[in-house]
Amino acid sequence: GEEIGLVDITGVFIAFWFPVIQEVAGLNVFNNEKFPKLYKWSKDLTNHQVVKEKLPNRETLLAYFRARYESLVASK
Repeated sequence: GEEIGLVDITGVFIAFWFPVIQEVAGLNVFNNEKFPKLYKWSKDLTNHQVVKEKLPNRETLLAYFRARYESLVASK
C-alpha cells in the first residue's frame, strides 16, 4: 500500500541494512535480477521521506562496517 506499516518497519533490515553489509562483504545475494519485487519495495521504502529521516547516513555506516570487516579479516 501507500502507507508504511508494521511489515515495512520490520523489513528495514532487508531494505537498508542488508545491502550495506552485502556491499562491505562483497556479496551479491539481494539484487534486482534475483528478487525484482522485493528489491523495488526496498528502494521505495528507503526513499520514503519518513524513513529517510530516521535512517543513519549510508556512507558513514559503510565506512564503519568496512573498518570492522577489515579488522576482522586482518585478525585471522
